[in-house]
Amino acid sequence: MDVAWIDALTGSALWQFSAHIALLSGTAIGGGMIAVMPDVHRFVVETNHWVSSEQFTSAFAMAQASPGPNFLYIALIGWQVAGWKGTLAGSIAVALPPALVCYAVIRLGSGREVGVLQKAFRRSLVPLSAGLLLASGWVLATTVDDTWRAALMTMVFVVVLLRTRVHPLWLIGLGALLGGLGLL
Repeated sequence: MDVAWIDALTGSALWQFSAHIALLSGTAIGGGMIAVMPDVHRFVVETNHWVSSEQFTSAFAMAQASPGPNFLYIALIGWQVAGWKGTLAGSIAVALPPALVCYAVIRLGSGREVGVLQKAFRRSLVPLSAGLLLASGWVLATTVDDTWRAALMTMVFVVVLLRTRVHPLWLIGLGALLGGLGLL
């Protein structure tokens, strides 16, 4: 039996990207693909060098500014990795595993009272998601904070967001103003 096509497939960037994204998306149920963004960055930028850190950050920023789901950055990075096939494969890889996990959880939990394992699973999602989102913020900050002023502004904004009820858009506007005035 000739299995050379399997070796060719598993060695391709398209397969590696799709398989990695599928594995990550299965773990991203608690916080979405933003929560696993640091590992996506590590895999596509640092390990495989398919995109630069600047291209990754730009793709992430464009996807977040666009209407739609928060995993659009995967499609943009997929485009960089393998063209339209990468976009399609990345989109399927990011959507299918969580859908299958949710379907299984719904099927297993329907018609039964909530058990100890279900309660433990639900309680574990909050700290897991918070930690993953903090890691995402760290990756973005270390990518774009190339001066001490920018790093200081990031730290101040994080403290303001955690300690007050100031809407984030005000801070984004302030950051844009400071950057436009050349103070960063």
